[in-house]
Amino acid sequence: MNTKLMLQVAAALLLAAATACDHKDHAEMAGPGKDAAGQAEKKSAKYVCPMGHYEGDKPGKCPKCGMDLVEKK
Repeated sequence: MNTKLMLQVAAALLLAAATACDHKDHAEMAGPGKDAAGQAEKKSAKYVCPMGHYEGDKPGKCPKCGMDLVEKK
């Protein structure tokens, strides 16, 4: 009886370890360029002031210092 119980416990631990190590984040499973729901991510560029004053979604000039906004990478 003791051997049977030990085998069951070992099998349960092995199964738990195998499933825990195979876990992937939902975003990873969706693939590159897709969100967790599998939908394509919208590519919206962000533009920032080189001095750190402003961040927007369109190119142009910083409203505070007047410098050209650069695309955020």
